[in-house]
Amino acid sequence: MNLAVGVSLSSQQVAALTHDIVWLEEHEVNGEMVLVPVLYLAQADNRLGPTGALIAGNDVSLIAGQNLDNVGTLRAANNLSAAAGNDLVNGGLIEAGN
Repeated sequence: MNLAVGVSLSSQQVAALTHDIVWLEEHEVNGEMVLVPVLYLAQADNRLGPTGALIAGNDVSLIAGQNLDNVGTLRAANNLSAAAGNDLVNGGLIEAGN
């Protein structure tokens, strides 16, 4: 991946990460160049969202007896279905491969 200590990772290098890493990058602090630890997260698309809610799987099926109010992330690699007895309200993200 051609990594060099002190140099920020490119978007292509971040996309190629298979594990989270802490990387030392050169930054100016109080007029001096120092090495600063920076956290890079691999596979960010399966991380918890700001709401802290993530439901993910190969196939996802949700059935609510009354209301289904999604404000998080519902993600399926293949099929995703969601049904509600009354209202189904989506304020988050719903995505599926099929």
